[in-house]
Amino acid sequence: MPQNSQMLSSHPQRMKFEMELRGLSPNTLKHYLSHLRMLEKHFNKSAPQVPPDELKAYLHARIKSGLSYSNINISCNAFKLFFNKVLHYGWSDNVIVRPKRPKKLPSVLSKAEILSIIDRVDNPKRRVILLTTYSSGLRISETLNLRISDIDSKSMTILVNRGKGSKDRLTVLSLENLKLLRTYWSLYRPTDLLFPGLIQGKPLAASGIKHCFRLAKRKAGITKPATIHTLRHSFVTHLLESHADLRTTQMLLGHSDISTTANYIHLSTQHMASVRSPLDGCDPNASFIPRAKTFPFINVIRYLRHYTHRVAIINSRIQSFDGHSVRFAWKNYKDKGKSKVMTLTNTRRLALPLEVLIW
Repeated sequence: MPQNSQMLSSHPQRMKFEMELRGLSPNTLKHYLSHLRMLEKHFNKSAPQVPPDELKAYLHARIKSGLSYSNINISCNAFKLFFNKVLHYGWSDNVIVRPKRPKKLPSVLSKAEILSIIDRVDNPKRRVILLTTYSSGLRISETLNLRISDIDSKSMTILVNRGKGSKDRLTVLSLENLKLLRTYWSLYRPTDLLFPGLIQGKPLAASGIKHCFRLAKRKAGITKPATIHTLRHSFVTHLLESHADLRTTQMLLGHSDISTTANYIHLSTQHMASVRSPLDGCDPNASFIPRAKTFPFINVIRYLRHYTHRVAIINSRIQSFDGHSVRFAWKNYKDKGKSKVMTLTNTRRLALPLEVLIW
């Protein structure tokens, strides 16, 4: 690849300008430039010289190679910004094709498995990093960028500054983890960053913590697929199993869409164990229609309408949710499949514990 390619020599500042206009983080800029450099290395020419058919073929090859959706998604975001906003090529979605997000349930570790992994970590700093990540439901980048001032022992909260999407949020501070953080501080005496790295003013590198997690998981004899991000998945699943309400859990995690949080219901083994099949307790040979005829018709309609709301939750069609109302997206097929929105104001059942969230 040419050492002084056009992209590397003249466009990073323009990329930075466009990204700052959109409020994107420096970490996102680093990832976008990395994906553009990979594109240049692949074709052995500067990125602006890559024609649309070659870019499309490049994305197709990356998808076929089995790379994760998130990796491909970063490539698409980087290319859209670079080619359309920096270079003003105006390429359509037919060139920069974003694959459909797979609906795959992430792996979850039990509390015993998490403690077993952390017990295999000898370094006190790395132990407390893993415990903070799990006990507060943080992304590893959020944990490593914490400052001492972000830990509030009075309100028992942790302030996450500029999390994913450059959003600030508060999350829970575990009492047990607070004790460990105080012990850690007495040993290492950090002054600003809670987990400083070797370079002055920079946090500890995530790569070392990820390697530490993999090694400890192997030592613990845990064979199920899990990465350090699994600690966050496990946090939300365990929280929901403890009957935390969906809206609070969404705020702790920093999810912009409550449907993302609702997806974790499927990971709760306690919830699944408490759900009874509609076949249980009834005669499978009986006809529903004669039974329905024994009740007033309006009661049948009231019964069936609950199933539409349940399908809306399962299919992630919740648009907004609070203690008073919930908004569902739906399609009116009598009106050529036009998209509509329905608001339910009686959401008492939605505020109940997890086992009756989907009624």
